[in-house]
Amino acid sequence: MKALDHAAVRLSGMNLIEASAGTGKTYAITSLYLRLLVEKGLRPEQILAVTYTDAATKELRAKIRRRIREALHVLDGRDTDDAFLLLFLEKAQAPGIANVKEILERALGDFDTASIYTIHGFCLRALEDNVFESGSLYDTELIKDQTALVQEILDDFWRIHFFSEPAPLLSYALQHKAPEVFRLLLKGLHAGSGVKVIPEFSPDEVAAIEASCHFAGKKIAEMWQTSKDSIVELMRNDKGLSRSEKNYRLDLIEPLFDHMDAFVEHGNTFDLFVGFEKFACSGIIGGTKPSGSPPVHPFFDWCEALFSGVEQLFLALQAELVSFYRTNLPLRKRTGNVRFFNDLLDDLYGALFSESGGEILADLLRKKYCAALIDEFQDTDPVQYEIFRRIYAGCDAPLFLIGDPKQAIYSFRGADIFAYLTAAREIEPEKRFTLTDNWRSTPRLLRAFNLLFEQQKNPFMYDGIRYHSLKAGNVKALELLEQRDTAPFQLWFMNAGETKSGGLTVEDASRFASLAVACEICRLLTDAKIVTKHGDERQVKAEDIAVIVRTHRQAGTVMRALKAKGIPGVMQGDMSIFASAEARDVSILLSALCDPANETKVRSALVTDILGRSGNEIADLMDDEDAYATCLKDFQHYHHQWVERGFMVMIRELMAAEGVRGRLLSSTDIAGERRLTNLLHCFELLHSEEHLRGLGMEGLTAWFDERIGADDEAEEYQIRLETDESAVKIVTVHVSKGLEYPIVFCPFLWNKVNSNGNTVMFHDENSELVKDFGSTVFARHKQVAEKESLAESLRLLYVALTRAKNRCYLITGKTKADISPINYLFHASRGARTDDNQASTLFLEAKG
Repeated sequence: MKALDHAAVRLSGMNLIEASAGTGKTYAITSLYLRLLVEKGLRPEQILAVTYTDAATKELRAKIRRRIREALHVLDGRDTDDAFLLLFLEKAQAPGIANVKEILERALGDFDTASIYTIHGFCLRALEDNVFESGSLYDTELIKDQTALVQEILDDFWRIHFFSEPAPLLSYALQHKAPEVFRLLLKGLHAGSGVKVIPEFSPDEVAAIEASCHFAGKKIAEMWQTSKDSIVELMRNDKGLSRSEKNYRLDLIEPLFDHMDAFVEHGNTFDLFVGFEKFACSGIIGGTKPSGSPPVHPFFDWCEALFSGVEQLFLALQAELVSFYRTNLPLRKRTGNVRFFNDLLDDLYGALFSESGGEILADLLRKKYCAALIDEFQDTDPVQYEIFRRIYAGCDAPLFLIGDPKQAIYSFRGADIFAYLTAAREIEPEKRFTLTDNWRSTPRLLRAFNLLFEQQKNPFMYDGIRYHSLKAGNVKALELLEQRDTAPFQLWFMNAGETKSGGLTVEDASRFASLAVACEICRLLTDAKIVTKHGDERQVKAEDIAVIVRTHRQAGTVMRALKAKGIPGVMQGDMSIFASAEARDVSILLSALCDPANETKVRSALVTDILGRSGNEIADLMDDEDAYATCLKDFQHYHHQWVERGFMVMIRELMAAEGVRGRLLSSTDIAGERRLTNLLHCFELLHSEEHLRGLGMEGLTAWFDERIGADDEAEEYQIRLETDESAVKIVTVHVSKGLEYPIVFCPFLWNKVNSNGNTVMFHDENSELVKDFGSTVFARHKQVAEKESLAESLRLLYVALTRAKNRCYLITGKTKADISPINYLFHASRGARTDDNQASTLFLEAKG
């Protein structure tokens, strides 16, 4: 890649700019924007700028406006050390400074019309402005949440298959928690139809599986009737079978023989009882001692055939659900004239590639937006890339795709790093650029990062994601001042000591790392100083420090360690308030307030953190009839207050009468302020929804419970800060992206990549995203998914480390987390780095 020259790069065609952390991505965007205004004569509404959140859109709008003002100040003669603006001033001599000033002043005056959008905002505008060409419906309502629609489809599917006779798979489906399995299966498909789902089953295949199940069931019945005694004897007395609780303990297998009697008698081939797998070959083999041999009997073979056949039918049912969902969800939306956010992308994509009007629409958009700057392009997906490619490919209009594949960490939101890699391959080499100067970190810290990532073979696993050595843009950036010369990048290794395995458990390592971090922060607050940009020295403050974590549980561990040292800390994360324990407590309280005559619900509400009664206090209360009656009467009173005066009036009275605020804030643990903030957030959302939609008591309670079950990512639902005071920031990696801190601690990046679950998402050899919920090659696909997860963990590690300006602490050690980014960076062999499946090879080496 060539180094980007902001002032000289040609403003034409498709270009890719790779902007590593701290290299001035926004500076590059604003500089290109200035040139488009002046050199291309474009107006703000003709320059499309796209980023990925509403907050980022507002920030980008403000920075571009500020950049235009800075350019005007320089043209007016103000001194600057900005290299680009100096060249800009020099180039302005040709057309005349007065003319350039007129262009910029006009742009500033018209800037409220600037085309700066989120990707969804751009798609919405494109569809609404071109209703005829795009084939869009008029006055379509944009909905933020499609949970209710998806649930309607799930309910309909359930009714079709299980509310009428025959429903042979009903018992099996209930045993295997089908409603939750179905919901999770559809979860990853909400972002559109760009995911291939396997396995698939034809009607003939389903019929063949059913026939084989019936035949196996017939053989099982015949054999049980003729050979039951020998089968039972074998299972009771075989020496090779393990008699542990999880396997074939005698007292636990006796009921299974009665269940088999009932199964054979009732004759429903598909109604497998709990424990049926104990009779199947796979169960027998799994329950055999390591040194033993599994017992053999034809009955076990037929049970295996039936067991696997019913499993296949359940998979076929899930495949049918996917087809039912993909057919019916668009129909329901069209009938209701509604769109979800991701439908905007699908609709614009479909319109652009329509045979009837696609080329016309692309031409209209190309003429309306004569240039485009696409920010955070590493978080794109195939649909988004194809939209911009369709509009701008093959023409001379400037399109700049700006991002950093090393910071692609949002796969859980639908971002697809493989779409970025595809774009990078398709753009001509002379149109690919990189930013080489880092303006965030000190020179010594940058050298450490270069050493860490440059010396590795495939540090990010994929050939298309390279680390380019960086140099400091600000060579005068100063280190922390201490009594001793301390390295800016510190790698701490946790000693496993005398542990049997030679490695720490995840829990022990988490506590050890948190304590070490708290002790070092305590020392820094006492001993270290920071040199300000004005050259003054000041003591390090808590607000200068960030501890970057992967999970909210880890954040809690750090908070406890800081609290023990008397250090103020505040947690920042992107977790939804509805995923908090306080939201669950509020749900329990709402249920009791809706139905105060239900004493079970009332007692459940009393033991929540909101009302704070202990089990002993509840027992004492129930022994005191008068006190218990008063308590029930209070709930009746709150019920009537809610009905007559509204939710907020009622909850304020309850909070005051029950002393909720004082009790939470005076609690002995560290989380009182956090819990109170979450409760007040929940109450505010309930109050807002009550007034916005006019919901009554039952409707409001149902809405709140639905939110707990959904995966809401709306900004108003994200957990809030509990304090604005000076405190150590404890942030998740995802929240930290785009931020910077003088001092950064990364205590948990040694944690393993999670590969559990019965469903995996991965990319096939064509870079197509695939969801596998049980194909015959599931194990192989799981290995590919583990490789992709490990690669994203390496990118998360990169993002976390590069938040640091002056100092960074990375903690590692020998733990039982075998497939981890740190193990890959520091311990993987060259063979593991070049293997087709690095994750599996790393696992074997770690166990080695």
